[in-house]
Amino acid sequence: INSSDDSYYAVPHRMGVMLRADGDSPYSMRLRGYETGSGYSMAMFGAVQEGSALLLSWTDPYTNIAVDYTTDSGRQLTMGLEMRNSAQSVRLQPLGKGGYVQLAKAYREIARQRGFLVTLAEKAKANPKIEKMFGAADFKPFAYMQLAPSTRWNQEDQWRVSLRFTFEECAQLAEHLHETLEIDKAMLILNGWINGGYDNKHPDVLPAATAIGGNEGLVDCAKRTRALGWLFGLHDNYADMYQDAPSWDESYLMRLADGSIRKGGVWAGGQCWLICSQKALELASRPQNVPGVVKLCDPDIYFSDVIFATPLYECFSPDHPLTMVEDMAAKQKLCDYIRQTVGLFGSEEGREWGVPHADYFEGLMSHRTRWRRPDDTSIIIPLFELVFADSILMYTHQSDRPRPDMPKYILGHILYAEMPVYYFGEHR
Repeated sequence: INSSDDSYYAVPHRMGVMLRADGDSPYSMRLRGYETGSGYSMAMFGAVQEGSALLLSWTDPYTNIAVDYTTDSGRQLTMGLEMRNSAQSVRLQPLGKGGYVQLAKAYREIARQRGFLVTLAEKAKANPKIEKMFGAADFKPFAYMQLAPSTRWNQEDQWRVSLRFTFEECAQLAEHLHETLEIDKAMLILNGWINGGYDNKHPDVLPAATAIGGNEGLVDCAKRTRALGWLFGLHDNYADMYQDAPSWDESYLMRLADGSIRKGGVWAGGQCWLICSQKALELASRPQNVPGVVKLCDPDIYFSDVIFATPLYECFSPDHPLTMVEDMAAKQKLCDYIRQTVGLFGSEEGREWGVPHADYFEGLMSHRTRWRRPDDTSIIIPLFELVFADSILMYTHQSDRPRPDMPKYILGHILYAEMPVYYFGEHR
């Protein structure tokens, strides 16, 4: 397309962006299958030219969206698809007169055919408890962390402890918000409750951190939160494994093509390594993991980190090889298991393939106004919301929280009819 008020591409990068042939600097980028920072959240994009819309859609995540913007002989923006491995087909659907709203409506039917569109009303029939999430604010205290030395989190040469809430203080927080501020609909999701603290010693979560009250404190906090009519939940992780975990075992890990184990990020607990999604369910279902947590404190909600935030991977382990397509299927099975065992389930960011397997996404709403390409001329559009707003609850990321001096932030949530992950202080 050329520079025109009526011509643009609608791209499902996170929430969605409108790309126009505008700007002084040429650029190229590739949006890969279901990645966060440089990928797409739905397998589609649309072209709108002089008021007419064309929808492109596909089914295989080995498909990349190729974007190229040139200014050599006039401003021109082109988009196409790059396919590899098992990706072989694309569907083109002319829609006639329309824009990104019509593109979203047309893709909504495709999403339904693919099994991605399961509405909240349909989910409520299977689990009526989800109705308690409608209009529920997310209060998520970072309770306890141990910070590994010589990392971006802790530049000291020894471990550092961050203790922001005990279990007792978490219960007091919920009681204050309910009784004094009269917030009667909310969920309290505890972060950093596991024995090693936030992002430490996974996959070994029990016993609960003794530094903030141990198992007894966790059980008491759960009971007091539910007594308010709130939902009680826990933040866990079955993607990362740490070498200081009691059950560290390389046989669970993904391997690269050269046979080496795949590194993850460097987080609070230091360097982590990535669990193969075909093995994640085995770890999550161990008696000392999700079943043990349910037996101990019976949470209403379980949040398993990064499932919808990390790319779809390939694993080259001879014992559990994996394609990107198989990685998606294995992650869906993990979500289904936790959801069936606990009741309500959420994970980070958000992807269309996760909609039928989760009740909420935490992170996708952080893209209401963010797009970090240099010389940016794009516009955020609610593409994902238009397709899936009645199928999944969407929150901002746990690191993106409104304070009292952020009215535009709150107005943005009102516009989208979604609830925030609120900021609050530490301790009581």
